[in-house]
Amino acid sequence: VSQTRRDYFGLMKMLESNESNSIKENITWDFLGGIPIEGQADEIVKRAKDLIAKGYKIILYEKNSVSLNEFDEQLNKADLILGNLMIDHGAKSTYGKSMESGLPFSMIKKAKPCLMIKGYNYPINLQSSVVEYSDNNDLKRILEGLASDKKLVENLKKAAFMNSMQYEVNTIY
Repeated sequence: VSQTRRDYFGLMKMLESNESNSIKENITWDFLGGIPIEGQADEIVKRAKDLIAKGYKIILYEKNSVSLNEFDEQLNKADLILGNLMIDHGAKSTYGKSMESGLPFSMIKKAKPCLMIKGYNYPINLQSSVVEYSDNNDLKRILEGLASDKKLVENLKKAAFMNSMQYEVNTIY
């Protein structure tokens, strides 16, 4: 859980200004990762706890790291992955171009659809299970739609499963 990698503050600002109960009542956020000692992790945890007190469902792991088994187990429970990445990391470092985040791997391995920030370069054959958003206002609009229409989520999950099947050993052979 690091602001360097993902836009936690933008997400939480969007939730703090949210007037829609559909997001608060129908979405559980799993901040799936360890809380590093350095950086802005303390502020992320504090703001997440403030949102929890306001009725948001947020799962936090208040330890330095999450084991691979626990990570996989929790990711298996998710309906969607939020790819709220901080794409640019300086002049020569860009997620999806010069460095990888692991999002496409998680999407394929766990057959999960993803809400992805525009500009992230992911494999084109995953496109049917990716919903791109341009900013947090756009993300909020998308989340409200998904929270109020479970069929949209189910359709994305079906597409993610079909996309994942393209990477099965027998298919690759």
